[in-house]
Amino acid sequence: MRYVRSHAAEFNIAPERIGVWGFSAGGHLASTLGTHYDSGNPSATHPIERVSSRPDFMILAYPVIDPLGGAAMGSFENFLGKDADPALVRELSNDLHVNAQTPPPFLMAAGDDQAVSRNAH
Repeated sequence: MRYVRSHAAEFNIAPERIGVWGFSAGGHLASTLGTHYDSGNPSATHPIERVSSRPDFMILAYPVIDPLGGAAMGSFENFLGKDADPALVRELSNDLHVNAQTPPPFLMAAGDDQAVSRNAH
């Protein structure tokens, strides 16, 4: 995100209109970027570190954003291991980190998705 934003002029894109899109586990990565960003360090020596890592919007398709439901539990286990520290699981349960500054998301899923339990929440 920082790289793209810091090179926006070179790429001929608006630096304030850069988003992220992810499917399934990629949706987890995209939502992590949208909930665990920082504003950059204006005094950093490297120009990339000076800009924000916050996406301006997120497109999350079938995202794994917490460890609930069969498919999500398997994803979290593959990602963090069988005996992951509960604090790490909480840290990476991105639904717990949504706040007023979280970029607006477009969420996409289907009611007939058999891999994800709709009763998990």
